[in-house]
Amino acid sequence: MADTTNTLVTNGGDLAGLLVNARQDAIFAGYESSLYMPGTLINVYDVPAGSVTAQIPKFAAVATSSVSTEAYNETTNSIEELGLINVANSGINVTAKSYGARALLKDLGGMDASNVGTVLGRAVSEKFDEDVSALYKDASIAEVGATGVALTTDVIAEAVQTVRANKFAGQVNLVLHPKQIEHILKDLSAADFAGGDFQTA
Repeated sequence: MADTTNTLVTNGGDLAGLLVNARQDAIFAGYESSLYMPGTLINVYDVPAGSVTAQIPKFAAVATSSVSTEAYNETTNSIEELGLINVANSGINVTAKSYGARALLKDLGGMDASNVGTVLGRAVSEKFDEDVSALYKDASIAEVGATGVALTTDVIAEAVQTVRANKFAGQVNLVLHPKQIEHILKDLSAADFAGGDFQTA
């Protein structure tokens, strides 16, 4: 993820100790500050050893017209055998990318390797989050809201229902910019929500 190099060490032990601390702090800072690296909001897939490609299965939706409704047969005391449905599937190959950052760290000036590792880790996680967020845009799904307009609870409700209308039944997560959080808090303090539990608690 991140690496630092010290050119003014006297032995290999000094360099090894320096790199361990820097790497640990970089990894910790990266996972702590990233939205997506922990794997809570997105799925994480393991890449087989010796490969840089992960294959993710994709299954086609089954039409409701293909679902059988077999009646109970009182003569044979059984339910007739259901017909088989061919569920189409395919694999999507995703090539892994390496995210990294390097810094030249010398023993002049009293720079702390841990602090440098933390800065590098945060930079890597920010770049990773930017790339993942850019993949969310789907041209086939209509957008809600508008650029430069304050976000409201009405817009959030419309966005969620737009996702549901596209047959997504999983958990919906909302990722907000700090400015959008400010907009929502102001919206919740408006007269329309007066007397609500979240205002009087």
